[in-house]
Amino acid sequence: VTTVAIVATEKVTAKLNYEHNKKNTAPTDYINNQNTGNYHNWKFGLSTMDKNGWGVIATYNLLKMLGDTKNLADIAYEIESKSGTLVLGFFGTDPTHFGEYFKGKNKKTTAYASLDALEKAAKNMSESQRLILTKWNESSVLKGAHVVAVKKSGNYYTVYNPNGYGKSDDFNTLKAYIKEGSLIIGYVVGKNET
Repeated sequence: VTTVAIVATEKVTAKLNYEHNKKNTAPTDYINNQNTGNYHNWKFGLSTMDKNGWGVIATYNLLKMLGDTKNLADIAYEIESKSGTLVLGFFGTDPTHFGEYFKGKNKKTTAYASLDALEKAAKNMSESQRLILTKWNESSVLKGAHVVAVKKSGNYYTVYNPNGYGKSDDFNTLKAYIKEGSLIIGYVVGKNET
């Protein structure tokens, strides 16, 4: 009974949030300013995207990189309505949901739970592939998690919305971006066309 009630609440919340979010001015460029932009006006689960929308924003950025531009409101609704949230969105997007989401968009998706394995896969990515990764911010899980979309350009990685305050940033390795945190799960998205 509890699971049925949660799913019903998710469906109702997703629909109400979608109706609200459709009224916002949709972003057209990459989102790098989650904390300083207008995302306090965007709803996700029982909160707002400036607080818990990292996964939705990373999904939006990754789809944009792949040339599959979608409205941010549509992406949030697709994730929410398919039980892709953690605790009704209070803790953002379920990190295991990204694989299902991108496979549902007919995008080849491979998951990595080890940073070493993800780093190796990233080095062998083609120009048409991208990454989405979820990480703990610090060694303590009490400091929260973050989700980003990543594009490989030559020997460095451009991380979009790396800290939510205004710009993408480049790193020589994924480990350099994750720093004192740790990988939760990462995905290589797209076909390897090398």
